[in-house]
Amino acid sequence: MSQSYSGEIQVAELSPSSLLARREIRPLVPVGDVADAPTAVANAFTLPFAWPNRTKGGIFRLTNFQGIRPDWNVFVSAGEAKVLGDRTAGNLVGNARFTVTGVAPGVNELVFGVAIEDFNGVWPWPGGPLPLNVDFFVVPK
Repeated sequence: MSQSYSGEIQVAELSPSSLLARREIRPLVPVGDVADAPTAVANAFTLPFAWPNRTKGGIFRLTNFQGIRPDWNVFVSAGEAKVLGDRTAGNLVGNARFTVTGVAPGVNELVFGVAIEDFNGVWPWPGGPLPLNVDFFVVPK
């Protein structure tokens, strides 16, 4: 199925308090010679984020992501939040299927797409706007 998005980009700012949730990943130690271990993995971190508004999907731009660069690897997961704006409440699995459709790190910002459809494949999501939680796994180069 071909999907496209023609609406405006949804923007939120990553606040300094959001950065407090950043968690460093312990360095992965390979079997064998430690000298061969990639140094980028030692600097990897995760960052949970609750999108501040309900959404039906689209393109999202997260600004003020201090230190992120275009050549970094960023992996994004998205899910339906139990409570709007409260990342600690967790996610739920309902009738909506969330698919991350693209990830583009920039200088101090991250742009990513999320398609929301129902489990019968109806896109865009036919229901009302949903609360969105995203998790970022960032691997600097």
